[in-house]
Amino acid sequence: MAMDGELGGRLTFGIMRMLGAGVRVPTLMLATPVEDEAAAHAAIQRVLDASNARYRAAFVLKPVSVSATTIYVLESAGRNEWVDELPQADRPAYAVLDGWLLASSNFSALQKLANGAASEGEGPTWQAALTTSAAVSAWLDLRRVSRAAKGAIATWSMVQAAFGGDAASAAQLNEAKVWIEAFEPFGEARAGLGRRDGHTTFSLVLGLSE
Repeated sequence: MAMDGELGGRLTFGIMRMLGAGVRVPTLMLATPVEDEAAAHAAIQRVLDASNARYRAAFVLKPVSVSATTIYVLESAGRNEWVDELPQADRPAYAVLDGWLLASSNFSALQKLANGAASEGEGPTWQAALTTSAAVSAWLDLRRVSRAAKGAIATWSMVQAAFGGDAASAAQLNEAKVWIEAFEPFGEARAGLGRRDGHTTFSLVLGLSE
């Protein structure tokens, strides 16, 4: 999933980090249902251990208590990796919440989701949308994705204009914007990949289809 607005992330670098500022970017989050929370934590730790061994790194997971759950934030044992230069709010993190393993590109968005689930007592929209029999599912809020994508196109257009971009590239960006806007009225989309009768199946449901 890609989320913006209050659940968006932030990139900080150079002097921006020193000033406590940054560039707003969508949060990227992966979600998968899990039956055994302990097994999910163990699987994440095995992946981290394998990565550390392969790349001779020393990444660790710092537990942070939030509402009724614990969020695990990425950092390094030696405090000398790229992730240690980021504020805790902007670091990758994961948690197991209401039977879902959630891995987020930043801690802040995951913290807001956890606090929201604790206060509202019910799951977010995407949780119901992804509770299907498909092996792999994806859900998109098309209006919010459209805003984020058009913002990225506008930024890239300005960069191209500043560096003497050609007319063909500008036309391609405008065409991409038209396609993005065409999907906005559907509101949301849900895609699923699974197996049926020995064949791989793909389903796509748009908001107006339901």
